[in-house]
Amino acid sequence: MKTLLVYPPFQVGSGMGKVMLSPPLSLLQLAGMVPDHAVEILDLNTNPHLGIAELERKIARFDLVGITCMTNMLKVALNICKLAKRNGVQTVMGGFHPTLNPDVMKYKWIDYLVRGEGEYTFKELVEGVDPSEILGLSYRGNGTFHHNEPRPFIRDLDTLPYARKDLIDYNPYHYLWNPADVIETSRGCPFDCSFCCVTKFYCRTYRKKSPVRVLKEIARVPRTRKLVFFVDDNFTLDYKRVMRTCDLIQEYGYHKRLMFVCQSRVDDIAKHPDMVQKMAKSGFICFFLGFESFKQMSLNSMNK
Repeated sequence: MKTLLVYPPFQVGSGMGKVMLSPPLSLLQLAGMVPDHAVEILDLNTNPHLGIAELERKIARFDLVGITCMTNMLKVALNICKLAKRNGVQTVMGGFHPTLNPDVMKYKWIDYLVRGEGEYTFKELVEGVDPSEILGLSYRGNGTFHHNEPRPFIRDLDTLPYARKDLIDYNPYHYLWNPADVIETSRGCPFDCSFCCVTKFYCRTYRKKSPVRVLKEIARVPRTRKLVFFVDDNFTLDYKRVMRTCDLIQEYGYHKRLMFVCQSRVDDIAKHPDMVQKMAKSGFICFFLGFESFKQMSLNSMNK
């Protein structure tokens, strides 16, 4: 099956693209699941001048169009689905929005939804498994839509194939004005912040890749890149894993050619100053932290 995977514009009109523009890692990961099928990636963040007519001609060449979707992408995602259906192309939508709001199946231009982690659901769909037998899939049939049973979370993230980084041109991607790549080393978060979609998406599970697998992913970063952003929601959650990962980064010298950025929590940083020092020596230049309000009224509203 010939498949086009589309990443809609993420920060429409916000200006964030001047500071950071990340590769569509989730789509590259999906492509890695189906090496025997023709897959093309279209990141509309790096193709802002692509016209509707040209986009429609491109879509018409494929059997299936897959679109990842956060809430602020929904309007564009639906318009892409309309173009696909106008040309007899099947559509599948995945990501945070359709997982947490599967009622988007009410839009007739969507043939399938991938709910939750999409790797194996997408793989089975592309390989022609009967839709009624695919866990985590929503589909149309007999004049209505059906939601199959959820797919269990992937237990061992080390078993996932590597992302297909050969499918995109890395030149447009940057982070903090440096040529950048992104790596995912863990999924989920065990905390229960009421305002966070990650808690709902991953059901408070937390799974991680081994330090050896993380090192192998760093080794696959294109030589043109100067910075790596670890997209984990809580990179520093496992102290021992972070320390071992830093050991390997230094042992293989990646701190000499790459800078690293991650997301963390204030309490993790405060509890482990030795970890922070080791990360700094290993090439980490920045933490993204969530600061809470100093007003108890605001904290109460967030169940803090």
